[in-house]
Amino acid sequence: MSSRSTGSGSGRHVHFDSVGNVEIVSTLRGKKVLLTGATGFVGTCVMERLLRSCKVGHLVLLLRGRRGVEPHERLKDLLMAEVFLRLREEVPIEELMKRITVVHADLSMPRLGISEEDWKEVLLKDGGVHYVIHSAASIKLMEPFKKQLQMNFGATADLLELANKMTNMVGFVYVSTAFVNANLPPGSVCVERIQELFKPSYGTKFGTAEYPFRDYHDLVKYFLSPNLADKDADEMARKLMKLWNFWSTYIMTKNWTEQHVKYCHEKKDKYKFQTTIVRPALITSCAKDPYPGYISNNAGPAGMAMAFAHGLLSYSPYKPDRVMDMIPGDFVANTIILGCATMDRSLPSPRILHSSSSVSNPVTIGKYFQLVMEYFDKEPVNQEILRNFFGWRIQNKIRIKFVSGPEKVFRRSLTVGYWKVVIFFAKCISPQLHKAAMMGYGATKLLLNEDVAKGLFFHNGNTVDLYGGLDDTEQKMFPCIWSPVYSWDKYTPIFLEGVKVTQVRDAQDAKLKGSPVPRPQSRSSLSPSMRSRGLDVGSMTYSNFYRRGTFQRTPQSSVRSSAAESYSARSVNTHTSSHRSVGSQRSINENETLSTSMTEVEEILKQTSGSST
Repeated sequence: MSSRSTGSGSGRHVHFDSVGNVEIVSTLRGKKVLLTGATGFVGTCVMERLLRSCKVGHLVLLLRGRRGVEPHERLKDLLMAEVFLRLREEVPIEELMKRITVVHADLSMPRLGISEEDWKEVLLKDGGVHYVIHSAASIKLMEPFKKQLQMNFGATADLLELANKMTNMVGFVYVSTAFVNANLPPGSVCVERIQELFKPSYGTKFGTAEYPFRDYHDLVKYFLSPNLADKDADEMARKLMKLWNFWSTYIMTKNWTEQHVKYCHEKKDKYKFQTTIVRPALITSCAKDPYPGYISNNAGPAGMAMAFAHGLLSYSPYKPDRVMDMIPGDFVANTIILGCATMDRSLPSPRILHSSSSVSNPVTIGKYFQLVMEYFDKEPVNQEILRNFFGWRIQNKIRIKFVSGPEKVFRRSLTVGYWKVVIFFAKCISPQLHKAAMMGYGATKLLLNEDVAKGLFFHNGNTVDLYGGLDDTEQKMFPCIWSPVYSWDKYTPIFLEGVKVTQVRDAQDAKLKGSPVPRPQSRSSLSPSMRSRGLDVGSMTYSNFYRRGTFQRTPQSSVRSSAAESYSARSVNTHTSSHRSVGSQRSINENETLSTSMTEVEEILKQTSGSST
């Protein structure tokens, strides 16, 4: 297999010219897989797909233990979640429990907090597992840096050591984030490579009293030293964030962890298995599986939309013409599984897969906010917290104003001042309320941080190459590329409906107008209140819901889809060739980006229309 590289040094980007045929189901069928983060949004999606579509032989889940709760009880509670409804309709829950083993673990502790008995009798028994998928991470905004580093870096290092003791091991998938390279200038193209941080261009002499480390090994040892106080660790972390231009400790620790995964991959004399790093962009609700609209958190674009819907914010400092890279959760899960199924090839460095949309089917911030306003104009939430708090007139129609210059500074100062007042009174009332207010303040500051929306393009060439190796059946089963086949105008209302119904859990908000049906349930689990509202019991089962055909296309749009797929496959190469310099800045025009991506499609539609007449 030939390869070519771009860049220099250990952080070079390796692109493989040919991956050959890729088979997901036949590769993973009957295999044993260890999964972390199974209670998170992405983790549950991966777990559901592995059990239902990939037919894996056995799953080992590392879950945080609960006092007084046995592992089998924890597993049964997990399997009763709505994400597994379709799976439960196909496979009895008793049979599912036989295919899954729960190991109590604490990833913030050394050796993952796993007991010696579980270590030997479960994890290492019969050669251990064939694949490890590590999707657990700490994304808490107010957490001490040392604790976050132990959770994100230390747990990954311990998992790699555990995997190395398993004789069955084939591959290790590390779920990172596309924003590990978010310290690049606005408009940059982020290619699939690991960025080296200890380089002369930063103009700082590492290994001095100010920065007593020369590489990431020394760096991690410095921070995890028991002699370093949490306060001093937080201060040094802030200095490094400023030096390396990171806007979050989370993405900085993810960058360091990727360095360690690469180190282990290249150390062939010790680590015999392959590694893949999957980098999702901003994750939104599922588009297809397990059902359209499913989501279990308010992170990223979901939280942003709900902040506007509830009246917590009415303006944005972001530039509306910049691209906003969002990707549905099931596409992320499919990309993780795709990376897992291609570990039979020995590569010189970790394969990096971006799960993103900014290159294949971009949408701008202005367009996304417009879709948010249009949706909540039709389906407003019932409580607009900020307006009701001050006694202002309730306005169901939300409006998002893009601000800049002095107005941006004034509005931001006003918002920060409001939250400081809330925090002061919350602290006087109770520690729990104070903690909640601090979390709300942290989330608001993140939404007002312009570095979050720098308009970066995440090149997904490696993902496109692997996806192209699947046959037509598996491409439909495991969609990974958000190409122009999919419409943001059609998907965004489904995404927001899922967020509103799943997260707000307001009975009045849960009324249905078209698709998707929120929170489909089995017949036996429908509550009396749902029956009293006159809901059709039969339509609430997954099998009936899924046949509604949320993404059905007309004959004309089918022609558009095939042409768009052709365009999407070529657009990656176009973006790469026109943006060879990763640090190059690019200002993106919304109309130019979105209309250009469909120009060739429209031409084909015209030709098709002419020939049919």
